[in-house]
Amino acid sequence: MVKVSVPAGQDVPVAIRLLGRGAMEVRTFNSDGSPAPGAKVDVKGTGFPNDLASGVADWNGEVTFYNLTEGNYAVSAVDTYNRGGRAQGNIPLDGAFVTVDVKLAASGTVTGKFLKPDGLTAVSGGQIKLLDT
Repeated sequence: MVKVSVPAGQDVPVAIRLLGRGAMEVRTFNSDGSPAPGAKVDVKGTGFPNDLASGVADWNGEVTFYNLTEGNYAVSAVDTYNRGGRAQGNIPLDGAFVTVDVKLAASGTVTGKFLKPDGLTAVSGGQIKLLDT
């Protein structure tokens, strides 16, 4: 950012640079690496002018956004099972075409019984914390 003072009655030449525009291809993947078609993708600029774009990944798990202002972007995707993922992207200059990969989180089902140490009595209202180790 440049600050310029202009004295009354005078001209002050100032060179300005306008932000360029580019494109971002977002590729969405399931946790096993396969494409995630149908995932909803959001792209949000993290600085001025805070561009926003949304779309749905095609059958290849891809969606492309055009006419985005150069700068940094937060990219998120959520599939039809509500599994999500995030990534960051950057359009470095005017006319750039960049690719950002978003991997969706894995999911699964946990079943079982929560029992006291005697192995027979059920625990009522207990909390279980699952850890990824």
